[in-house]
Amino acid sequence: MLALIAAAALAIPADCDLERPSGAAGCTLAAVDALPMNALQAIGTHNSYKLAIPPNEMALVRSADPRQADALDYSHRPLADQLDAGARQLEIDIANDPQGGLYATPLGYRMAGAKAEPYDLTP
Repeated sequence: MLALIAAAALAIPADCDLERPSGAAGCTLAAVDALPMNALQAIGTHNSYKLAIPPNEMALVRSADPRQADALDYSHRPLADQLDAGARQLEIDIANDPQGGLYATPLGYRMAGAKAEPYDLTP
């Protein structure tokens, strides 16, 4: 059985569109459906919903730990833009907050105090 699956994976031509198999030799729906999960690759983003940390909060992080600030100093475009650009895998970390409000005032926001920039909570 494994040999059959491996043969199917090797038989898919590199130019075969896996979303719309052409029906040409090796590029059929049956051949695509026979591919094992570990033979597939998808373009995706990590922490897909990551927004930029406001500059005043980033300055606080940077003053405490410049290397950590460098690692956190990035953002992604909106999810729809990522999908329009070809991403087919999104990573969205979720956390249980049954009471609500657990993440309403992050530490950086509280540390910025009067200089905190209000978050845009528009859906």
